[in-house]
Amino acid sequence: MGISRPSYYKVKKRYLVEGNKALNPHSRAPKTPARIHGDQTRVVVLRLRERLRKSGWDNGPQSIWFEGVDTDEFGDALPSVPTIGRILAEAGLTKTNPRKRPRGAWLRFARSHPMEMWQLDGLEYRLFDPDGTKALIYQLLDDGTRFDVGTQAFARLENGEDAIAALQAAFNEYGVPQ
Repeated sequence: MGISRPSYYKVKKRYLVEGNKALNPHSRAPKTPARIHGDQTRVVVLRLRERLRKSGWDNGPQSIWFEGVDTDEFGDALPSVPTIGRILAEAGLTKTNPRKRPRGAWLRFARSHPMEMWQLDGLEYRLFDPDGTKALIYQLLDDGTRFDVGTQAFARLENGEDAIAALQAAFNEYGVPQ
């Protein structure tokens, strides 16, 4: 009949319990529908936001959620952080920044082949000596394989001469990438 064995036995089991009604598709609605929060929740969220703003605290959705939990003002109908964010957006209290790209817009720049491109990162590191001396670590990775082609530490903080020295050492060891 063109159905899998598990599907057949599932329908057969339903048929034994429900009869012919089991042969029709069941509802695909969620068993626990999303909770709809009423005006009372909206009023509480806006009141909490205003109180946090006047006190000089952060008044974003997560801060409002924690304040509502701490003061038990939400009661049993505790909204989620995204729900609080939607309430604030509907009230026009959020700042939209069209220059921010959605996460889906970010493309990984990793290359598909070795030696196609390298990536140089500088990391400031504090040594565990009495003076708390700072050092800079340059890490050079092959972007295709994530292979460390050259990690070097320098006493001076970030500067062009040390970065060029780290690159030159890697060029001497592995050659120049494409």
